Amino acid sequence: MAWLGRGLTGYNRDRYMKTMLAAFALVLIPAAAQDNSPLLKLVQTIPLVKAEGRIDHLAVDVKRARLYVTASGSDTVEVVDLKQGAVARSLTGFSKPKGALSPAGSNRVFVADGGGTLRILDAEGLNLISSVDLSGVPGALLYDAAARRIYAGFGDSLAVIDAATGRKLGEVKLPGQPEGFEAEKSGARIFVNLPGTNEIAVVDRAKLAVSSKIAVTWAQENYPMALDEAGHRLLVGARKPGKVLVLDTASSEWVTEVAVSDDIGGVLYDARRKRVYAVCGTAKTQGFAGQIYVMDQMDPNHYKIRDQVVTAPGARTGLLAPELNRLYVAAPKKGDQSAKILVYQTQ
Repeated sequence: MAWLGRGLTGYNRDRYMKTMLAAFALVLIPAAAQDNSPLLKLVQTIPLVKAEGRIDHLAVDVKRARLYVTASGSDTVEVVDLKQGAVARSLTGFSKPKGALSPAGSNRVFVADGGGTLRILDAEGLNLISSVDLSGVPGALLYDAAARRIYAGFGDSLAVIDAATGRKLGEVKLPGQPEGFEAEKSGARIFVNLPGTNEIAVVDRAKLAVSSKIAVTWAQENYPMALDEAGHRLLVGARKPGKVLVLDTASSEWVTEVAVSDDIGGVLYDARRKRVYAVCGTAKTQGFAGQIYVMDQMDPNHYKIRDQVVTAPGARTGLLAPELNRLYVAAPKKGDQSAKILVYQTQ
C-alpha cells in the first residue's frame, strides 16, 4: 500500500491515509456487522385493564386480527383487537384458564379451563358451542393441521380432540404432568416436556402411545420448548439453571446449550430468520425486569446471543406470529405496573 498518498506530504498525506484506511475498513466489515438496527422493535403497548395476577398462554387469530390472553389470575380470557390496540372483550365464566388456541382456517377458539374442561367457542361471536370433560390440571394446547386434531395437556395425559366435531378421540398417558410440547409436521412424533421427572416423552401420535423418553441431563425444570423440524433440533428451556438446551432429534443426543435467565417461560423459533427468542420474566443483568434473549442460529449446533431486550417484571409469556412479523409478550400486573401486552416487530 506504499502507493497510497503518493505526491502528498505532511498533514495532507496523513489525512489522506486515514480517509483511505477508513474506506477499506468499511469494505472489509461484513454488512451484518454494520447493521445496528434493533432485532426487536417495540411498536405497541396494549393495556390489559382487567387482568389480575398470573397470565398463562397467548393465542393469535390472524384472520380476525385478535390476540387471546388467558388471564388465569382474574378467571378471564382477554380478547385483544390488534388493529385497535385495545381489549375488545373480557370473557368471563372461566376458572383459571390456562391455554388457548385459534387454529388457522378454523371458526373455533379452544380454551383449556382450570375446572377440567376444554371449552369450544364460536370464533365470530365468541359464544360457547360445547365443552369436553377432561380430568386434571390443564396446560398448553397444540393444533395438528394435517389431521385436524387438538392436543391438550391435562393432568398426566395428552388428550386428543377432533377439531371439527369437538369429540375426544383418545388420550396418551404420560409419566408426569405435561408442559410445553411440539409436534412434527412431516413425522409422527410429539415431544413433550415433563419437568416433574426431568424428561422429554416422545409420543407416537399414530399409536397414541409413548415410544421413548429422553433424560434432560444438563439442567432441570424443563418447561417451554420449540421445534426446528428442518434442522432436526429441539430447543428446550430449563430453569435450574437457566438454559436453552438443544437436542438432535435424529440421534436424541444433546448437542449444545446457551445460558439465559432462570425464569424462562418461552422459547420461540423463527424459521425464516433462523432465530431463537428466549422470553424470561427476570434478567441476570437487569434485576427484576424481564428480558428477551435474541439468538442467531449460526448452524444447528451453534447459537449466538445477538441482543438482550428488556421487557417488564414477570413478562415470561410470549407468542411469535411469523405471518405478522410480530412477537407478543404478556406482562402481568406487578406492584404499580399494570398488566399489558408488549408488541415487538421482528426484523
